[in-house]
Amino acid sequence: MMPMAVRQAYELRGWVAQQGNLYFDGHGGTAHPHLHLIIEARGTVPTAPGPSDIRSAVKMLAWSDGQQHNHGGGRLLIRVGEPNFAQGTVNFNLQNEAFLFANMETRPQNLMAIMSGNQSNQNINEEMGWIWSYFQGR
Repeated sequence: MMPMAVRQAYELRGWVAQQGNLYFDGHGGTAHPHLHLIIEARGTVPTAPGPSDIRSAVKMLAWSDGQQHNHGGGRLLIRVGEPNFAQGTVNFNLQNEAFLFANMETRPQNLMAIMSGNQSNQNINEEMGWIWSYFQGR
């Protein structure tokens, strides 16, 4: 139930689910440019009595301009764990530790380039900044 609840919480923020991933173009769709999000929700989002934060389920966040064919494309912002890490293959008792303490990669140079350019829109920049702020203290 937790993965669906986390996905639904993102959908309430304007993210669109397609093929297990989430996309955010700032207008309720998936048009480029957009953010691309992969979550691993099971066992990662604390429940009562502690505070819940859906950002703790982020496995990967990237920005895409849709110009992969024209030397443009995506920019990785955040990756938690190895690219092929899947909680479904990990014993439930190990999942929190395996995911929450996995290798984390952030690329602030990509965030700054997107935020300072005019390739994006304000809604994307705000959502990207909101997710990024969670990972600054980790």
